Amino acid sequence: MKIAIIGTCGSGKTTLAKRLSRELDIPHVELDAINWEPNWKQVEDDVFYDHVKKAVAGEKWVTDGNYSRASHDLIWPRADVVIWLDYPLYVILYRLVKRITRRAFTKEILWAGCKESLRRQFFSKDSIFVYAFKAYWKRRRTYPYLLSKFANLKIIRVQNPKHLEKKVLDLIHSTKSTYLS
Repeated sequence: MKIAIIGTCGSGKTTLAKRLSRELDIPHVELDAINWEPNWKQVEDDVFYDHVKKAVAGEKWVTDGNYSRASHDLIWPRADVVIWLDYPLYVILYRLVKRITRRAFTKEILWAGCKESLRRQFFSKDSIFVYAFKAYWKRRRTYPYLLSKFANLKIIRVQNPKHLEKKVLDLIHSTKSTYLS
């Protein structure tokens, strides 16, 4: 089973990927962990591409992230399933506020030693809210077309967090029964 989880930042991609990794006993590939170097510096494209290529070379994995520089060439062509967390914008923004606030106050260390900063996330040109707002509308426009190009994919589009549990449980049960038969 090869699963790619996509969606706007704050939609819960990593949380879901960790859960599926645990429940299906498959490796979790967190694309943010591959992408970020200390001080929020992005790795060079060729380095990112090589790391992702190695990470998805196996027969079982779950990725989380949208990085088009890898998704369209490396991840989606190899994936069996794409889970698109396509929640309403207000849900995503609410989750982002909670996540950033928690991370900033607990000084949680993320990838390569990076930490969230209230000033950076709320009051700078690099604000994740500005990015989320732009990315949200772009993805809603482009993902249906882009995903339609990959006949190999089973696409699970979840538009309400309340529906996630049933769709994920269905996927887990169908996957486990496939492995057991």
